Formats: sequence, C-alpha cells, structure tokens
Amino acid sequence: MPLGSGGSSKVYLAEHNKLKDYRAIKCISKTRSTPPSLLQEADLLKNLRHPGIPIIYDVEEDNEYYYIVEEYVQGLSLLRYFEEEQEVSQEVILDFAIQLCDILDYLHLQKPQPIFYLDLKPEHIILSGGQLKLIDFGMATIGCRKENTVGFTCEFAAPEKYSGKDMDCRTDIYELGSVLFYLIFHQYYPGKSKKYPPRRKVISKKLEKILIKMLQENPNKRYQSIQALRMDLLKLKHHGSEGRHLKKDIFIMGCAPRVGTTHIAISLVSYLNKQQSDSAVYVEENSSGLLRMLMETFMDIKESGGIIFFDHFVGIPQYGESFQVEVNAPLQVKDYGTQRLRLCMSAKDEAERELLIYVMDGSCWLWSKAAEELKELEEMFEVKVVLNSEDAVLKKRLENYLKKDVLSFNRQSNPFYLSKQRVQFWESFKKGGIVN
Repeated sequence: MPLGSGGSSKVYLAEHNKLKDYRAIKCISKTRSTPPSLLQEADLLKNLRHPGIPIIYDVEEDNEYYYIVEEYVQGLSLLRYFEEEQEVSQEVILDFAIQLCDILDYLHLQKPQPIFYLDLKPEHIILSGGQLKLIDFGMATIGCRKENTVGFTCEFAAPEKYSGKDMDCRTDIYELGSVLFYLIFHQYYPGKSKKYPPRRKVISKKLEKILIKMLQENPNKRYQSIQALRMDLLKLKHHGSEGRHLKKDIFIMGCAPRVGTTHIAISLVSYLNKQQSDSAVYVEENSSGLLRMLMETFMDIKESGGIIFFDHFVGIPQYGESFQVEVNAPLQVKDYGTQRLRLCMSAKDEAERELLIYVMDGSCWLWSKAAEELKELEEMFEVKVVLNSEDAVLKKRLENYLKKDVLSFNRQSNPFYLSKQRVQFWESFKKGGIVN
C-alpha cells in the first residue's frame, strides 16, 4: 500500500510474511538523479539502535530501484498533536523535551564521531504510543559541519546555518529550543531583534529561562552539551512534581583509603539513574584520580564535555581549578575520599544538614579513629555508616563498637554492576535518607 511519494522516491507499506509485522519500504529510482542524502540517511541509521530512532532493516537494489526497508512508524507528528490538543501542560512539554534530549544525546555520543541531526522541526517528530521518534535524517552529519546548507526549514534553523559557521551539538540545542518555542507559543521564534511574546500561564519562569538559554544567537552562550540541558529539564521536572523528592546532595567519605568509598558512590549513582534516568551525577571531590583509572579498565566508558558515561552511570572526574564542568543534575553524589577537611568546609555552605555516607571496612585498628571522626561529622551531617562487607559477625561487632546501626554493603569487583543484592541494598537504604 502506498504511503507517500516525493522527488525521486516512493514509500510503500509492506507486511513481513513470517513475522506479520509492518515495514516501510522506500523505493528510490535509479533513472532519476538520486539525492545523495537518501542513501546517506540509510547508511547513517543502519547501525543505530534507540527506541526514538527508526530501525533500518535492510538495503537492497535491482536494475531500476534502491530499496530501503525500515521500521514503520505509526503515530502523530508533534505538529498535528499540538494542533489538536491546543493547550498542553508544562509536564507534557517537559516530558517531550527530555525524550528529544535523550535521542539527541544518543546521537551526539556516537563513536568515533558524533552525529548531529541539524533539521529539528515538529513534522520530523512522531508521537508513537507515548514514545517520540525522530524521522528524516537527510540533513544529519557525522562530525561538525561548516559549509552552508540548503533545503533547511528557516523557521526553526539556527543562525549559524546562514553564516557558514560550525554546526555542532549547539545547533541541535538551538533548533530544539525553536521547536519547543513553537509548541508552547503556537508561533515561530521571532529572533533576538523582534518582540518576544508574553509568557503563557502553561509554563513557569524557570522553563522560560531554559528556553532563552537554548535560543541564544551566539552558540557559546547556549547550553554547551545536550546533557547539561537535559539535567536542567530533569531538575525542573523533579522540582515541579508533588510528593517526595530527592535531596540536593549526598556526600560520601571513607575512614581510610581503599575501603571502597568510590566503589559505593558509583553504585549509588548507577542505581538512582536506573530508577530515574539522569536523576543523579557522581562528582569526584578528591585527588585520587580513580575515575580516570576506571576509564582505562572499562573500555566502553564514553566521555563528552568532560562528563563520563557508562551504562546508568554519569560522573565528573576531578579536573582541578583549570577546568570546571557545569553540574545541573537534580542530585549530586560527592565523593570526598578521605578528605575530611574539604568535606567539612563544603558543609558550611549548606543551608541544611545533608546526608553523609561514611564508609568503613573490617580494619579494626581504624575503628577508634573513625569513632572520633564520626562525632565531629554528626554535628554537620545526617550520617549513615556503611560497612563494605557482608560479614554478619563483623557488622555486629562494629555496631557494638560505634553504638549505632551499620548497613552492610554487597562487595563486588565491578562498581557499575547492579546485582540483585545491590538493588535490594539501595532499596532498603532509600528509606533512610535519599528520599525526603
């Protein structure tokens, strides 16, 4: 069944004989001049696997046509959706924006070079069963693009498309801002020099502030990564939700080197992000350099804009004063290692007592020093002691010595792996301070 046609191609709906599943088949004529973008798009998408990106199943050809077999995406474009809905809540807008950030983040983190979409507009975004899908990758490019582009939609285009300047992740950020502006105000973004419409009641001042930053004419004044934007959106989403919410910061410190402080901090961040995507970020507030060492051990770890990503983990190494990374996550897990003085100085800046995880192991000769340290720390923090061992006898001895409850952590070699035991540990720990 024909789905549509345009230029040198036609699209048909087909059913897989065995799987009884629908596919879209794009037929591109060889007799006419074939736009390179049609085949480049298939080549670009063939190895990508993300719920927000259509799957390319196969590419074939005969004497007359190229055939691109891809996922059939059913649903409404965001243009149609917002035309029908008219008034949409900020919660829905945030959900859509975060989903789009997730798709763009996946593209921007591709190796060996990032993929930039460079043609965001409501017609290219399909709402399919609650999941947004990005279609039409004809303008997408691998790595930065500098030459002037043709065929782009000027109403949503970033200023650098007209000037021949570099187009990169910040171009996608601007164009996402243009799309959100259109969906919120039902008009195209008028640009810096024209009158800005009054803020609609449906959005808060905080969302408007995020939008203004996305739409800066100068790319250097926009968000510098999609992760930073997504963290601000998530922070706003959590702040606006009713009921319990995450604490702002969780501090973590060990009674001595090599007791497992960083290991436990990584596990916590991984758990929180598995429960709620991008709800937490690990911040290395010590000079051990352990996060960099882990990058050499786990080869699949990715880095973008100074932020490290691995499975559910998001972390920022200690770079020193010369290089600072903006942190916008709703919750920061700050690893101070054994640097108690630095930890205490940070506590003085906090308006309320934050949660401190104090890590110990079976080194009994350190318990006296740890007990004295805990007395001081408990005056500034809400302290939870974690024993990096499942030895029940050792746990009981430590509880008797400290005269306080101790939580027993499931020690494993891989800090990123969330075993059933670790998930159960963090679930029980959750009741003791992570959630207000």
